[in-house]
Amino acid sequence: MRTTSVIAISALLLLAASPATAKDRTLKRRAILINDENVSKVQEIHIAKGVATTLLFSHPIKEDGVLLAAPDGTFSPPMQRDNLVQLIPREDVPARTPVSLSVRLADGNVYPFRLTT
Repeated sequence: MRTTSVIAISALLLLAASPATAKDRTLKRRAILINDENVSKVQEIHIAKGVATTLLFSHPIKEDGVLLAAPDGTFSPPMQRDNLVQLIPREDVPARTPVSLSVRLADGNVYPFRLTT
């Protein structure tokens, strides 16, 4: 049985479905609850060029437990500390470009995320 995890995310969420400009974006803080019912669902996180996105987990992250799969130069190296991951995109994610983030907690649970602009 998987331990329920709460992930607080400070990120930019797009307000418009069409291609967004900076004025279409608002800084949001939201919580994602991951439990046995939705653990297999890949959570989507919206990011924006030059704006830090911080994920705060309810449990510690395993050392070197953050894996970011993105085109070279798209992101600064992820910062990991205790139960926190911070991502800073250098560029917006190009349309139809898969960018994934995987976070392994110290308890062995792994959580996948899809990053989009």
